[in-house]
Amino acid sequence: MRGHGYQSFSSSACKNVWCNGKQPYNVVKPLCDRTLNDLNWSCMRSGKPLDVLNFYSQMQTYGARPPDARIFVAILKECGALQDLEMGQRVHTHITEVGSEKDNRFVGSTLVDMYAKCHSLPDAKRVFESLQERDVVVWTALLGGYVECGDAEKALFCFEEMQREGISPNCITYICTLKACAITNKVYKALEIHMEIEREGVLEKNLSLGNCLIDLYAKFGYFSKATEILERLPIRDVISWTALARGYLEYLCNEEALQCLDRMRECGVSANSVSLLCELQACGNMRALDKGRHIHAETERYGWLRKDGIVDNALIDMYGKCGSLLDARQVFDMLLVKSKVSWSILITSYTDNGLADEAIHLFREMQLMVISPDTVMYTCCLKACGSIGALIEGQKVHAEIARRGLLNAVAVGNAVLDMYGKCHAVSKAEEIFESFSVRNLVTWNALLHGYIEGGHPLKAIRHFEKMQLEGIDADAVTFVGGLKSCRELGIIDKGLEIHADIVRGGSFEGNLVVGNTLVDMYAGCGLVNRARQVFDMLPARNIITWNALMSGYVEYGSNEEVIDCLEQMRSDGIFPDVITYMCILKACSNLAATEKIMEIHEELERRSLLKGNVDLSNTLIDSYAKCGHLEMACCLFKCLEVSDPATWNALIAGYVEHGQDEMALKCFAQMEYGGIMADSITLICILKALGNLGLVGQGEEIHAEIERRGLLCKSINVGSSLIDMYAKCGCIARAQTVFDKLTLRGVISWTALMAGYAQLGQSQSVFALFDKMVEDMIEPDIVTFVILLTVCSRTGLFNKSQMYFEAMNQGYGILPQIEHQVCLLDVLGRLGELEKALAVLEKLSACSNLVAWHAVLSACRASGNPELGKQAFEQARSSDSCNAYFNHWMGLISLN
Repeated sequence: MRGHGYQSFSSSACKNVWCNGKQPYNVVKPLCDRTLNDLNWSCMRSGKPLDVLNFYSQMQTYGARPPDARIFVAILKECGALQDLEMGQRVHTHITEVGSEKDNRFVGSTLVDMYAKCHSLPDAKRVFESLQERDVVVWTALLGGYVECGDAEKALFCFEEMQREGISPNCITYICTLKACAITNKVYKALEIHMEIEREGVLEKNLSLGNCLIDLYAKFGYFSKATEILERLPIRDVISWTALARGYLEYLCNEEALQCLDRMRECGVSANSVSLLCELQACGNMRALDKGRHIHAETERYGWLRKDGIVDNALIDMYGKCGSLLDARQVFDMLLVKSKVSWSILITSYTDNGLADEAIHLFREMQLMVISPDTVMYTCCLKACGSIGALIEGQKVHAEIARRGLLNAVAVGNAVLDMYGKCHAVSKAEEIFESFSVRNLVTWNALLHGYIEGGHPLKAIRHFEKMQLEGIDADAVTFVGGLKSCRELGIIDKGLEIHADIVRGGSFEGNLVVGNTLVDMYAGCGLVNRARQVFDMLPARNIITWNALMSGYVEYGSNEEVIDCLEQMRSDGIFPDVITYMCILKACSNLAATEKIMEIHEELERRSLLKGNVDLSNTLIDSYAKCGHLEMACCLFKCLEVSDPATWNALIAGYVEHGQDEMALKCFAQMEYGGIMADSITLICILKALGNLGLVGQGEEIHAEIERRGLLCKSINVGSSLIDMYAKCGCIARAQTVFDKLTLRGVISWTALMAGYAQLGQSQSVFALFDKMVEDMIEPDIVTFVILLTVCSRTGLFNKSQMYFEAMNQGYGILPQIEHQVCLLDVLGRLGELEKALAVLEKLSACSNLVAWHAVLSACRASGNPELGKQAFEQARSSDSCNAYFNHWMGLISLN
């Protein structure tokens, strides 16, 4: 070795010199000192950290003079890299003895960095505070340590303190602070720091800083900003492109992720293992099996497979998500070493594809190969048990976990609670919870979410309240669980109380997940305006935030706002996902916006989102069907590889809604032939079609199927549809029998039977049913009063019709619709009370109530009162848009 003109020795040679009793110690010591320093420096430069630490130990053993500051810094760096806290403390003691810590700021900052990397932050803070000079390097070392240890809040506080002391950040400081912003979901803080970086003009000069910003904005869903920064960088490496692609993946923008990585290749940047993992994940999410196989071939060609198993595992996962379990198993079988991660991914793939039984069998097969499951694998197996309600097998796994003493592991304990919750064994989950000797916040949250997952929101909210009574400080996960329970139960008062707690605490007010759940809770409980207020106050929004708001708008009829949201969301650089598109399609179908539906359809095809996504395909079919485009709906239906009852229901309901009842029955027959079991929605649609066609014989067959499956006791709507079918077919006695057998009767059931009696002219039975319904505390609806007023109109009961009209408005708060007004006008016309009819009519808008005018004009004609008819006609003509309609009736009023 050549260096600094000193003689070179190997490690053993150096030791021999020190141990040579023939040479006087005072002769060889100076040579050894120089040699050791020289040899240490050489080893550090050649990348042999262990040799450095060994030599340092030898120095202490043989009493050589201390290294200089340069060597101390190098040794401390190696201690940090190896997380060797014990050696680092020994070196620190030596440094303190010789005084290098205070004399040399590089040694001090490296000490802070070493302790931080060894996760000994109290020691790092003590060294930091003892330093007389604290420059940006020292501050950054402490700040970075907080980030490394996951204490991002302290890192941000540290950054603010540093700036208050007038220390200007460097690029590494900015990178650490931006990472802290990402961990704490503080977008507003990240935006502030970005503006500061722009002012300093350092963005284009530092690739790592640019990559960090791309990664941050992509994680928050700000893709337009992330792309803008990517385009500005003079040099873009694979990390730059992959950061953006990973962001797209996080928000399920899979096609965009693939396009990003394709563009990377076009720019001459080669893929690495991380970018390949992104591509495979995107293919799995899109179920793009062909693209996935192409990438598989590329990994084989470039020798990425069977190295460390990471790419192999990603392939297994991709094939599992694409539903190609045969391919997944082939990749697994070719592995030279089947790690526990590989087993876990394969077991999860079988579980997620609905083959939980096979997943459990795989778990047992793995154990037969003398592979001891770890906590992750037990968690996977428990998930499989929970997904199919395999309580007995889950109990066996639980027993194994308890036998191995793993139940106290947080992830496993949570999984056990979750499994029992999903298997509806809530009492057992509670027993497990009570058995824990130490119950921390994570344990409480596990049971809380177990209640929610198991369909027990009331128990969840009580559990939430018990946590508060016992003084357990809620975190974001707790608040999310409480808000979800409020949404499920529709308990808005409790939701408002939890929101107030969040605002009072302050810590979670800017938390994106909590904010999203708040928006969802308010929207789900019908307070859409309050949901919008929370939405507007959030410092950041992602696709989940927008979806929560849009779902609320759709559910409560604000369909135009959904379309506006789509445009605003896109202007913010956030791409729609499957849930967004489902909301938009529902809104478009409610608005009968066929052109917009076609536009969305083209977009879905372009992004390949329809393939393999049954729910989205069903929504699109339903949208076309509701708008009357039944041919397009049928064409889409035929193109589907997989269909479920909801798919058939969308098409059948469309046929019934647009009067094609025979086609609905034909579709139902094909559904049964294909082995798809009809659900309650299917049966409701078919009963409506049979009632419209008067096919009571087939209706009786459906009735028998309903009785056999016990659906009358489970669904009010099925019972109501059965009554309606018999009533329309004139079989009022059968309708009455079904009604009498119902254990649950809603307003629809009563109204269906009343309509049947009205159809047969049995007005007294209609009135009697209404009185009985009111006695049973069932509030009538708009349709109920249409039936009552129609019966009054046919029988000329003006006083009774006026009584019902007033009761509807004043007693039940139902605003009169045009149908109610026409019934009242009709009865006045039949009685010859035309002047009273005109008085009612004057309160209506002529243009929007042409049917009402028609009723009065017809009454004028029937009573032979042309003068009053002409007066009515002249009033109607006051609206130009109605002239064409009333010109058509000129012949009717010209009676002479």
